Amino acid sequence: MRTIDRAGRTGERVAGQDWGTIAGDLDAYGNALTGQPLLSPAECRAITALYDDGDRFRNTVDMARHRFGSGQYRYFTHDLPVLVGELRAALYPRLLPVARDWAGKLGRDAPWPDTLDEWLTMCHEAGQAKPAQILLRYGAGDWNALHRDVFGDMVFPLQVVIGLDVPGTDFTGGEFIMTEQRPRAQSRGSSATLPQGHGLVFTTRDRPVRSARGWSNAPMRHGVSTVRSGHRHHPRPRVPRRRVRYVLVGRDGAPYPSATPGTLGGHSPGRLYGRLDCPSALRALARGRYAEHRVFFADEATAVAAGYRPCAVCLPREYARWRAGGERTAVPCPSHP
Repeated sequence: MRTIDRAGRTGERVAGQDWGTIAGDLDAYGNALTGQPLLSPAECRAITALYDDGDRFRNTVDMARHRFGSGQYRYFTHDLPVLVGELRAALYPRLLPVARDWAGKLGRDAPWPDTLDEWLTMCHEAGQAKPAQILLRYGAGDWNALHRDVFGDMVFPLQVVIGLDVPGTDFTGGEFIMTEQRPRAQSRGSSATLPQGHGLVFTTRDRPVRSARGWSNAPMRHGVSTVRSGHRHHPRPRVPRRRVRYVLVGRDGAPYPSATPGTLGGHSPGRLYGRLDCPSALRALARGRYAEHRVFFADEATAVAAGYRPCAVCLPREYARWRAGGERTAVPCPSHP
């Protein structure tokens, strides 16, 4: 694959983008399409051809198996293709001002140093040594479920996806989609079609929005609509992130750090627990203020031992058993005053 292993003019292409417009679109919509290609058609075809070279990748994920949607993606090894490495290095300093600006508006820490090498060193020292860059492949009928890439407290808030195929020729459908959760209102959706070689910069999990009290965060999710025909590929030259850390509630009711996420969510004032996709909890989260009382548990036994009761909406059988056990005073679900 000499085409991809030759150093090109990647840095110049990245520098030649209108970063003022990109930053403005990110502020307004949480995503922004590059005005000019980042990769040539030949470079796109070369990266696409790598997908079947198993030695290039450390792991393959079947999205249907994990209920992420349908399709497949592969994690590159540390021996990144030259173009992918160049893109990552060139994009980092361009996205850094936006990341720091967003952190300032939301009152968050901005731990990102001035150079990518420094950030890589910080990640490695924290135990995050595995590369996060991936190459995705979708076929007819495949799709990517709406999700947020929440990796823990230390995470770079932006990532980039690049279209490797020609829309309408190599595939149909497969639009990049995003939804923005708005307080006390219905979510807002948007979609984008990636021209071959162009990049789409988008938020990892949320964006700052102006509110009556200054700035607040708007949670955002991203995914890919169903591919109707053909095949769609794209790489994500992600900025590395630190090791994942989650905070769960233990059997004694006290929080503790965990390397794995919880399987159940809870509401601390109401002392109830339920599924992570509980419709009642999701409505409460959309209205705001619920998130500050949100807790998580490793399993049901832990939630019960901590003094929480099952949600009547998403766990009706467990709730019925709880009531039958002698408890008669039910705390109303927080989404129903």
